[in-house]
Amino acid sequence: MANAYVDPEDSQLVVNAKNEPVDPVEYSYTEKDVILYNLGIGATAKELQWTFEGDSEFAALPTFGVVPQFQAIFSKGMSFDWLPNFNPVSERTLGHA
Repeated sequence: MANAYVDPEDSQLVVNAKNEPVDPVEYSYTEKDVILYNLGIGATAKELQWTFEGDSEFAALPTFGVVPQFQAIFSKGMSFDWLPNFNPVSERTLGHA
């Protein structure tokens, strides 16, 4: 399915970036990483399932699954130089335009 991400409005730079091979990235984490993530998005000390690894129902919040992508993107030195005028905190990117 080589053409799954083809967009006729893509510049040649973007087309080339989409065709660049991507190597797999291994991601590992500990209970500490899970707890820090859970606390970071609002879990409280009273919610032991999310904040204490000794709890019988200890787990990562389902949204923890977005975390590995950041290591995958930035561990390979990927920059967004190929994406003209990209600013991850611009009003347009954040949906406020």
